[in-house]
Amino acid sequence: MKRVSLSDNQRGVLFAYAFLLPLVALYVSLLFYPIARGALWSLQDLSLARLAGGRPSEYVGLDNYRRLFSDATFWGKVVPNTIVFVAGSVGLQIVIGTALAILLNQRFIVGRRIMRSVVLLPWVTANVIVAYSWVFIYDSRVGLLNTFLIDLGLHPVSVLTSRALVIPAIVLANVWKGTAFAMLVQSSGLQTIPDEVYQAAAIDGAGNGAMITRITLPLLKRFTLLNVLYATMSTLNVFDLIYLMTGGGPLNNSSVVGLYMYQQAFTLGRFGYGAAIAMLLLACNFLLTFGVLKWFGRETA
Repeated sequence: MKRVSLSDNQRGVLFAYAFLLPLVALYVSLLFYPIARGALWSLQDLSLARLAGGRPSEYVGLDNYRRLFSDATFWGKVVPNTIVFVAGSVGLQIVIGTALAILLNQRFIVGRRIMRSVVLLPWVTANVIVAYSWVFIYDSRVGLLNTFLIDLGLHPVSVLTSRALVIPAIVLANVWKGTAFAMLVQSSGLQTIPDEVYQAAAIDGAGNGAMITRITLPLLKRFTLLNVLYATMSTLNVFDLIYLMTGGGPLNNSSVVGLYMYQQAFTLGRFGYGAAIAMLLLACNFLLTFGVLKWFGRETA
């Protein structure tokens, strides 16, 4: 049998793969095992009541999904809340982040590095701190918002217990938290635009407004799409911010899909039903990711 000899480079590659293989195997198992387990639970009648009564889980097929698609609270409140929360958060993060990136990219701005660091502070702050900070701001007795309103001679407002104001209030908190990352992505995109393009436009008589709308924004399109993808995924899966600020109240008027899944599974003990909601959320993540990446590919082709 002919012996195969390997070069030093090939041995190095195999050696590297040998070290990487356990890590890859661990990552894949941690990624796919929970998904497979959740998919299995979504097909079972698995609840805290059954387990407490000593009864094992029972296979029920698609019953949990049928129940989900007939859940009036889910489709009447949770889904609309999620759409408003995601659309509002993503739209404002992209617009404000792009505006800040363009502003802080101007050479006449003094202290640009310090200002970027200040903008980044909310992004690196833990969601627990962000949530309780905004709860304090919205507090109906000693909150900064109502103190300001009283100083103006207006009546205080219970923002987090108002059906009309609770979602916009949470959107504002989430935008404050996430805008910095949008600014970072857009700032990196601005660095890829050659100065010669702006110089040529200035020679042709283009003003600052025309340069932004006809040069900067079109050339930032790829970065904007990536920003939309990240912001949508992170906002769609937000749980802790809303849980700590409102717990989904009042009367599920601030409940989103991730929080509703948690409430069904761990508060009410309906593990099978909660798993079905989780699978639907996972499917939405996949579909949105696929749609944005396909659009990204078409725009950059």
